[in-house]
Amino acid sequence: ALQKHLQDGYNELMCHAGHVDDELRANSSYSDPRELELNALLSPEFKRYLETNRNIRLVSWKEVRI
Repeated sequence: ALQKHLQDGYNELMCHAGHVDDELRANSSYSDPRELELNALLSPEFKRYLETNRNIRLVSWKEVRI
């Protein structure tokens, strides 16, 4: 799905990846998906995807020039 939606230039992958605990579950309606997003971002499959798609480069906001 990611490859299908990429455009030339900058693209943002929006997520709120993180570990979930009882406090977060009590204070956020968006808790369990955080673990799924974290697992996806840390997966060997995603790493391989980035390595094989050399036209994709991860950058920080400091590097974005618009």
